[in-house]
Amino acid sequence: MKDLRIEIPKGHKIDTERSNLSQGIIIFKAFATTYEEIAKKLFNERETFFPREDEIGSSYRLYDSEIPDTFNASSEEQLIALGNLNKLINVARYLNKGKIELDGIHSYAYICKNIRSGGLNISFDMQIISSNVYFNSSELAKRAMGILGADVIKSALTLNH
Repeated sequence: MKDLRIEIPKGHKIDTERSNLSQGIIIFKAFATTYEEIAKKLFNERETFFPREDEIGSSYRLYDSEIPDTFNASSEEQLIALGNLNKLINVARYLNKGKIELDGIHSYAYICKNIRSGGLNISFDMQIISSNVYFNSSELAKRAMGILGADVIKSALTLNH
């Protein structure tokens, strides 16, 4: 028998759980294309975490028809990191007096985590081109580090849980 080649439809992949190649059964499934579809796949019938006043709540999504809340997280660590990122953004906004000085002359400071050492460094960009939390000066970035502490900032900068 000759090889049979099937072009996978755009936006789909082979559903390896439901396909049975030895019987010649190939089933395709669509990639998730919206946040709601992705969230349903992440959270359906799994424990989710969400902010609740001064604590972290958790529950199970039982119904596929439920639309997951924007603030659901797949782990407590993720939710804490998001809260810490919000703290960093708020401190930057306060220290920058609400805005970045876009004068095109000086560079903008941001705090970054050194992957190898685990420590924090202050780096600079001449223009704001990435998704960093920027400060108008390295002095302000240092003040933010003093206000929040290394553990909070490291958590804020490590959102790939």
